[in-house]
Amino acid sequence: MRVEDFVALVPGLVLVFCRMVGVFIVAPVLGGGQVPPVVRVGAALAIGALVVPFVQYDPATIPTALWPYTVAVARETTVGMVLGFGATLLFMALQIAGEVIDIQMGFMMANVTDPSTNISSPLMGQFMYILALLVFLTVNGHHWLIRAMVESYRLIPLAETTARPAFAQQMNAMTSDTFVRALQFGAPVVAALLLTEMAMGVVGRAVPQMNIMMLGFSVRIAIGLAVLWFAMSSIMDVLTFALDRNGMYADLIKLVRGMSPGP
Repeated sequence: MRVEDFVALVPGLVLVFCRMVGVFIVAPVLGGGQVPPVVRVGAALAIGALVVPFVQYDPATIPTALWPYTVAVARETTVGMVLGFGATLLFMALQIAGEVIDIQMGFMMANVTDPSTNISSPLMGQFMYILALLVFLTVNGHHWLIRAMVESYRLIPLAETTARPAFAQQMNAMTSDTFVRALQFGAPVVAALLLTEMAMGVVGRAVPQMNIMMLGFSVRIAIGLAVLWFAMSSIMDVLTFALDRNGMYADLIKLVRGMSPGP
């Protein structure tokens, strides 16, 4: 390849890397605040270099003027960030469920700092987030995420990103599923703790001398952890299904199709 030919390909290669970097900004495991920026950029460049041979584009379609090219860079980075955000929604569902469980169990005062967002996170929410990361790696969810990233280059040509009604519909559906899954994950523990509160209320009426408030802390924690232990198998099954080809990958592909210029 001549130097002139390589120089003509550089603007397109930069757009390829911009989309990859966008994914690594917010994607679980691959990105997030727990991964140093140097590692994220290096990993994005390494995977981008492997993806480049499979990306087909016409250099003539890449804008050369400064402002149009800047807009193209912003679009490609946004596509990557949307993919990363879509993959993170399931983890958000677990954190929401964990926060609701913490409120019922009395763990709200024992918050810890979430390294991925650098904000205060509930104790059980952090536990369930780490659990989701382990399942994500076990079922090769990172492979499906990378595959969706590669597929996005075929569905959305470089510098041709758009937003169609299908994108808004899919994003709305995925966001709604986040809250539905949060309810599913937290429902067993919340229901058990609600029954526990009712039982302690009855005991408090029957035995006024008993200090129900002090006893309630220990009872809620014990029952909450016990129910969570028995519900863990079902939670793992839901996570495994949600992170495989028919779950996260299918949702991300629908999201990408909503940003493609074609039908």
